[in-house]
Amino acid sequence: MKRMWILSLILCLCAFAAGSASADEIYAETPLYGADEAQLHNIRLAAQSVDGVCLGFGDEFSFNDIVGERAAEYGFLPAENGRGVEVVGGGVAQVATTVYLALMQRDDIEYSSIYTYNERFVGSYVDSGYDAIATDYAGGIDFAFNSYHEGRMTIYMWLDDDALCCYVAEEASGGVSRPDECDGFAATPIPDSGAQRNNVHLAAMSVDGWLMFPGDEFSFNKAVGPRSERFGYRLAENGRGVEVVGGGVAQVASTIYLALQDLDCIELTEMYTYGDAFVGEYVRGGDEAVLVDYTGELDFAFEYLGDQELTIYVYIEEDHLICEVYED
Repeated sequence: MKRMWILSLILCLCAFAAGSASADEIYAETPLYGADEAQLHNIRLAAQSVDGVCLGFGDEFSFNDIVGERAAEYGFLPAENGRGVEVVGGGVAQVATTVYLALMQRDDIEYSSIYTYNERFVGSYVDSGYDAIATDYAGGIDFAFNSYHEGRMTIYMWLDDDALCCYVAEEASGGVSRPDECDGFAATPIPDSGAQRNNVHLAAMSVDGWLMFPGDEFSFNKAVGPRSERFGYRLAENGRGVEVVGGGVAQVASTIYLALQDLDCIELTEMYTYGDAFVGEYVRGGDEAVLVDYTGELDFAFEYLGDQELTIYVYIEEDHLICEVYED
């Protein structure tokens, strides 16, 4: 369970001196109490794009490439930026700043592009404008760096109460293994970056941690909601190779299905597949590729028939989408 694992490591890190450059796991956070609703919305969209980014030795991280254009068509709202000027996407620089504060504790990072607000900074999430990263997609102002860690480094980001949190972990490279204690498990490969990965990540975030009690029914469309630009979804290919806003989210439904298919406590109540029309590669064939369509009312739904509690975790780990199911 990724989130529980991350939080456990963070608690352990608190026992060590903060700022150690040799620490294997690094954590930083910035307060959100000064952000308004539009800024919080933009921060959440940007953090979701960064969450789960994995870098190998020599790989480059580009904030602008990962977060993409801060435009209304991608769900960003007008809000004040670090200079107090209202722009579409105002607030996202706090995400870059929080990543930077975490990386400052490492000695295996080489920055290729970094700008700060300096004395122009009017925000409150850092004490000094010289620590406040400035980014501008349209103006080509990027926050970029290369990782020279011998192995893989993964960046996790999330909003927790009144803080934006960033956790950087060193992880062994290689395949994904099934945890011994889980009742259902599946892993499907996803793109390293791009619109499809963004859409998969957003849908996975909506389902991750889903708790079901006896008799509960799960509806993918209700859990994930509309796949529209307003909610951060992007134009990408779906399972038939057609570009649609939200293309790729069906992989989340497919991965959940694969994790649940051998559980006697699950009864499918609605399910469609791409069949022969499937052109993707994340499952073995079209009969395992679940088809969902919010506007067309094609849903993936099932009922929990057990007598305990069922929890579904869905998250990205390196280049795989993972689904773990626990009944207890």
